Amino acid sequence: MLLVGWLACTPSPTVGSTSPTSTADTSTPPTTPTADTGTPPGPCERPPVVSGDLHTAEAVALCEAHDDLSLSGNLHLDGGGAVELPCLCDLGGNLVIGDVRSVSLPRLQGTAGQILVDGSPALTELELPSLTQVGRNLAVLDAPAITRLSAPALTRVASDLQLEGAPLLSTLELTALDRVGDTVWLTDLPALTSLDGLSALRDVEWGVFASGTGLVVASLPSLERCGGPLAFVGNPSLERVEGFPASREVAELRVTDDPHLTAIGGFAAGTWLWDLRLGDDPLLAGLDLPAQTTMVGVVELEHVPLLASVPHVVGVTDVFHLRLLDTGLQDLDDFTALERVVSNLTIVDNAQLPRLQALALAARVDVGGTTTVRGNGP
Repeated sequence: MLLVGWLACTPSPTVGSTSPTSTADTSTPPTTPTADTGTPPGPCERPPVVSGDLHTAEAVALCEAHDDLSLSGNLHLDGGGAVELPCLCDLGGNLVIGDVRSVSLPRLQGTAGQILVDGSPALTELELPSLTQVGRNLAVLDAPAITRLSAPALTRVASDLQLEGAPLLSTLELTALDRVGDTVWLTDLPALTSLDGLSALRDVEWGVFASGTGLVVASLPSLERCGGPLAFVGNPSLERVEGFPASREVAELRVTDDPHLTAIGGFAAGTWLWDLRLGDDPLLAGLDLPAQTTMVGVVELEHVPLLASVPHVVGVTDVFHLRLLDTGLQDLDDFTALERVVSNLTIVDNAQLPRLQALALAARVDVGGTTTVRGNGP
């Protein structure tokens, strides 16, 4: 559905004599063993380049005629059967995996475009043992039978890592993945109970969104930077968000609609955290985040009736937006240093928070927008 244009017209493939145009480094032989032999696939050394867009039959025929091959265009695999392309070294365009039973690409090292699995009802696993980089998205969008995604040599995805609507996907082996250039999407994956397959993930340019997964503990031990939201939303089994010992920068921590969540913590001391959004987590009682200094962006705590403290803001003087709604706060001691709320201040329906403390904070702090204080405790 993302690549309609290039499927409409596929020129006949031609073999050229130039070196590969892929971004992969073809001078270094892959070191990952194949599943069948346990030995590394043979190196690709300056394979001929085939131009034009190909479908399954054309690609298979070329592999029968060539030991090594690099494609400059797009490749669409379909036909409902097993596809084996042992000759393919690099791809200058997109790889679209459609209606196939299985795919074997043991020597594929890189793509300049995206890898998209879409409309693959029979595909049960995808193993790319030599893949080191993807030039755009790596996406699995419609593969209801897939249980395993393995690319153990992959270090970089230039745009999105998007895994969505794969109810049987339980094994994720992207253990060398260091950087995602845009967003990690993990959506509607009820069989995925762990993020161990992303244990090396260090840098995400935009955000990480996990929703509808089977995660019990959310942990990314190598993550240093998340340039947008680190979000765990609507995960019915999630109990703890913890285990981020390498963290340095998280633009937003968003944890909402997780009915069994009890604790959030495990971030490195000194981690910069701009926005915090917690909501509809009825069992959340433990919040242990690194102390922030001077100013933070948004602090939104909504429908967290067991949450009694927000210790990371103790030294903060300026908040862009502060919203405390139906929390377990019994006092506002964590906000003693607060001097200014740039936008709106809301303190509503906190049953254990003394009403006079809420009114006193609202009177003391300089609020740039609207102030709403009502329905608090005695």
